[in-house]
Parts: sequence; C-alpha cells; structure tokens
Amino acid sequence: MNVLIVDDEIYAVRTIQRCVDWAAAGVDMVLTAFNAAQAKKMFALHEVDIVITDIEMPGESGLALLGWVRENGYDSIAVCLTCHAEFAYAQEAMHHQVMEYVVKPVNVKHLEEIIVKAAECRREEQMTRAREQKGLLWDHHKERLEREFWESLIDGRQGSPSEMLRLAGQLRIDYDVNEQYRLILFSVHGIADRKEEWREQPDLMTFVIHNISRDLIIRDEDAGKTGWKDLRMWAVLPEKKTGGLYENLESFLDVCRTITGAGMTAYLDAPCFGEELHERYQKLLQRDYENASAAQCVIDCSLPAAGGDDAWELSVDQICGWLSGGDFKSLRQYASAVRDSGYEIGAKERFLAAEEVRREIYRCLERYHIALADFWTNERMELVMRSWQSLPDLMEWVLSVSDRFEEQGTGDGSEREMILRIRAYIGEHIEGRISREQIAEHVNFSADYVSRSFKKETGISLSEYIIREKIARAKELIARGEENIGDIAVRLGYSNFSYFSEVFKRIEGVLPSDYKRRAEVQSRNENI
Repeated sequence: MNVLIVDDEIYAVRTIQRCVDWAAAGVDMVLTAFNAAQAKKMFALHEVDIVITDIEMPGESGLALLGWVRENGYDSIAVCLTCHAEFAYAQEAMHHQVMEYVVKPVNVKHLEEIIVKAAECRREEQMTRAREQKGLLWDHHKERLEREFWESLIDGRQGSPSEMLRLAGQLRIDYDVNEQYRLILFSVHGIADRKEEWREQPDLMTFVIHNISRDLIIRDEDAGKTGWKDLRMWAVLPEKKTGGLYENLESFLDVCRTITGAGMTAYLDAPCFGEELHERYQKLLQRDYENASAAQCVIDCSLPAAGGDDAWELSVDQICGWLSGGDFKSLRQYASAVRDSGYEIGAKERFLAAEEVRREIYRCLERYHIALADFWTNERMELVMRSWQSLPDLMEWVLSVSDRFEEQGTGDGSEREMILRIRAYIGEHIEGRISREQIAEHVNFSADYVSRSFKKETGISLSEYIIREKIARAKELIARGEENIGDIAVRLGYSNFSYFSEVFKRIEGVLPSDYKRRAEVQSRNENI
C-alpha cells in the first residue's frame, strides 16, 4: 500500500510524514512531492494507492492534478486538503471522485482516521477485483442492482408477479410480492437560482438533490429504490416506512430549493403492489404533464379528485390510520374530497364503515386520555346518528371528529409539556442524527402528532428547529477553535460537508470558514 503526499509547504508534508502511524494503517511506502509536476513523476514510477494533495499550490493546483490523474486512468483514492471550505472546491472535488475534503489546519488524528479508512477502501477494491473474476460481486453492487430491478418495474419490463419474483431471486434482492409500496415522482419545474450550474452541470445538481433525499426521506436500506429520468426523480418506499412522509416531503422541497435553487413538485401515489408500479408511474407522469401551474408543493394523488368521474373505493383503513396517527390534516383533505365527490355507497357499507370509525375513535379517546363527556357534544351525537344516512353525512361526522381531536390536543398543558420534552431531547442528542421517529418514541406519541404540535407551538417545523439547533451548536464548537470544520460537521451528523456548509450559510448568512475567521479576529481583539 503506497501513499503520495503532495503539498508545496514542506513543513506540512513533514508533519504528516512524522505524525501518522503508517504501519497501523497498513501503508508500506510514503512518497512525497512538492508540486504537481513532481507528483506526476511519482505516478510514473510507483503504483499510488492513496494521494493526499493540497488544493492551493503555485502553478498547477491540486484539483488540476487530480483531473490529470483521472484522465490518465489512475484509480488512486484521493483526499484533498485546503485552507478554504468553499462549495465550489467541493463541487470540483466530487467530479474527481475525492473521498474526503479536509479543511486546514489538519487535525492529524482525524487525518490518520481518514487514511485508515482509505486504506480499507483500497483493500476492498482489490478484493472486489478478485471477486469479480469469480462472479461474487453482489455485495459491492447491491444498490446499483436494486436500482436496475426497481427501474425495470417502473418501466414495465417485468410483467407478472412471478417474473418479478424470479428476477429478484436471481439478483438476490429481498422482494415480497405481497408488500405494498408508495411511489413518489419529483419533478423539477423551475430553477430560481444557480441557473448556470444547472445548465453546465445538471448531473452534479441532481446528485446533490439525491443526497439531500437520503438525509430527509430515504433510508439507507432503500437507497436502491430511487432513480432519475431527465429532470424527474422517482422513489419507491415500502408503505410500512412512510409514517410522517407528507411533512418530510415538504421539508425536502424547501431544502432543495434553498441549496440547489430548484423549484420542485412532489406527486405522492396511493399504496400499490410491485406489479402496479408501471401503471402508477405513467399516471403520475400524466399528472405532471397536466400541471400547468407547476407550483412547489406536495400533491397527494391518492386522494380522490373532487367531482371526478373515476370510480374509487372508500378507504376506512386509511381514515382509521390517520386518526390513530394524529394526521388530521390528511384526514380532513380526504374527508372533504369524499364528501364533495358525489360518490355513494350502500346502507350496509355505510353502517359498517361508521362502526369501524367509531371503534377507532374510542381507542383514540383512551390513548389521548379524553373523557367521553368532553368529547360527545350534542352536535356530534346528532352527526353520528346521521352518518348512516349518506356518505356525505358520514364524512361530515369524520370532519367533526378530526376537529375535536385537534382542539382537545391543544386544550391543556400536556402538549406544552411534550414540546419541552422534545426540546430537551434534541439538546441532549444534538451531536448526531436525530429522527422524528426517535423523538416520537421518546415522548410516546405518533410522529405526525409530534410534528404538527411542535409547529403549532413554536411556529417552525421540527426539522427546521433541529437544523437551527445544530448550527447553533456548530457555532459554539467553531468559536472554541479546538476542531476543524470538517470534524464538527461529522460530529453533528452531517456526512456531506458541502451540504453542511450550505445549511450553515442559509442560517447564518456566511460560510463556516468565514464565521471561523470572524470568531478568531474577535477572540484576538478581546485578548488585546
């Protein structure tokens, strides 16, 4: 295992040479170069497994050197060092397949961890080449193979469930023909900012959006269930993992617009089986073509269109699910659409639907500790009696129930106490990833109810509050000056440095590197 260090500052090279435990990292030879020309000679003389290069060098920069490395077919793992945490540098570094982007002054311990990680990646690449010859490449290409599998379902290249199951078996993909999924189509309708970057580097911008989706919507194990076609991204999520999806989608669209300047519409379909994905995808595409207003919003295509001609079925399970999860916004949208649709069902179906809803109401009353006398007003009792007469009457009752539960949820101090517990939990776990589901489990409420209540009480969404708290903590750590900015980003749960920088700039108006310089100047002035 050979490592090449490239830096025009000799003391920086020597520091890395002396302080890193190369033997522990499994490195056999450490090569050095003090400019790009010397580095190119080293590539000609030796096999370079890892190259650690400064970006700002006289003559040819480190990024230009990496461009030469890739153009000449060298597959060395690259690590960049720089004095400036600029997003433009990070963009170009991604083009050259840079594994890590480290801001100077370098924390030697952190750099040593990066070198160990790079060496492990290099050894894995070498093992992969050996496995490739034996046809055992699945583990290292799982995401790509999964994406091809789901794309074949989206495109309709797999017909029957048995064909899908057979293909999944061949690719060793965990696929259940009886599981239901929700298809989402994201369409880029307009670019408000960064138009030149979208014109010149559309692949980079869609890559950034895809990374943001993995932070806010898509879990790591579902990363292979996404893909791009032109300026539209599709995602297939297991129905059992879509709790609180609506609010997550809204946050995702807001962050994408802030970071990439893209105005996007998200089309959310109803749950379906794998063999139905192609048909559903075509319907979402048609919905996008017909969307003349092209507003940035989430369009729930699972809801029946008011006054529509298409036949649909009353989903009592959906109503009970929204009641149980505290998602009264979706419940009201659905009930209003059904009420105004002109659709009708038989008397027995109405009676059974009302009974199912009534049973769920009693379960919710017990869960939320609401007394029967407080809930059943004279008006509500009259509505429940009329609910058997027609579907619009049944939906009026559902709307009344939804309103009452929401009123009752904010009528005492229990919700304010929950908000305090949420804030305390976020403060205790601010260093690392925090999910809505973790918070909801901590306070013993549904994720939808927690998100809705938090926004009502504080005026901002839960995800935005977490971001602001993380940036506040980042400012404290930067001001201390004990860690570099890259380490702080990782410490706070940001795996993508450029994303962290953009979020920091959105909140504070400056990049983290600029904030650090200001803090250092202020500290020196205070000590004079």
